[in-house]
Amino acid sequence: MAPDNVNFDQVEVNPLIDLITEATTPEPTMHISLLLGSGFSRTDGMPLMRDINQRLVNMHRDDFYLSQSGEAYFYKGEEPVKNERITRRDREFAVAFIRFYVQSELENEPERFDYEIFFDYFNDFMNNKHKSEEICGFCDQFLNGKGKGFSAALELVSKFF
Repeated sequence: MAPDNVNFDQVEVNPLIDLITEATTPEPTMHISLLLGSGFSRTDGMPLMRDINQRLVNMHRDDFYLSQSGEAYFYKGEEPVKNERITRRDREFAVAFIRFYVQSELENEPERFDYEIFFDYFNDFMNNKHKSEEICGFCDQFLNGKGKGFSAALELVSKFF
């Protein structure tokens, strides 16, 4: 509460207002920032996340390859890349593992597939052995009973994911 003897007509308020205005008014600049939402690059032919998810959940072993650096690519009509690191069986495993995930985690509803959640699923398995009983069982079945528990499953999963 202000003292009774203050005459507000004599208080200099303008310097304070100028200071506040100066602090909140940015200097003109030649830099421009744009905030773009997902889907902005769609017009340039970039797929939306739902397109990528749909393609992953419906892929076949001959639809994709892995580079020597481990990056995955879908073929676009070009000749398959020869890569000794990744075999046909490895690609079959990647397809089967995604189908296993859709069946076991998404109640066989592929439209619910989300690559980011799938990434967390296998990453949690590799780092924390989460869902290891189910995943190791699937991997052992994929290897026709020749799997050796977690280490065999980890070897299969870590090639791709």
